Parts: sequence; C-alpha cells; structure tokens
Amino acid sequence: MKSQRRDEMAALRTLLAAIDNVESVQDASPAPPTSSAHVAGAGAAPGLGAAEADRGTLSERDVQRIIEAEVIARYRAPES
Repeated sequence: MKSQRRDEMAALRTLLAAIDNVESVQDASPAPPTSSAHVAGAGAAPGLGAAEADRGTLSERDVQRIIEAEVIARYRAPES
C-alpha cells in the first residue's frame, strides 16, 4: 500500500513540475550578476521574492492539456 502511495505522489510531483515549467516565462536576456567581487550580496534585489521571475498565466484548458499529455506520456513510458 505504501508503494502505491509513493507512485501516486511521484505522479503528482511530475504533474506539478510540468505545469510549473509551462508557467515559467523564458526571458531572452539574462539578468546581470547581482554580486560584487568586494561585497557578498551587493546589488542583490531587496525583499523576499524580489528576484523571482514573472510567471505566465495558464487557462483551465491549458492545464487540462498538460494533464492529458502527462497521462499519455506516463502510459507510454516503459515501467521500471
């Protein structure tokens, strides 16, 4: 029974990661370094979460498509 729960949790983690990956916004220009050779942390963004990247917004249909794709991929994947 515990191994079945472990499999369910792994599937949920995979699904959440897939949704999270699609939500991430790809920035074409990398951010400049936020440190200094002289002072650790100099130039870092102030405040909790200030350096977080913007996230995309998914519609309910987008999430449904991601779930369907993950289910199909899981069924096609060879069991190990």
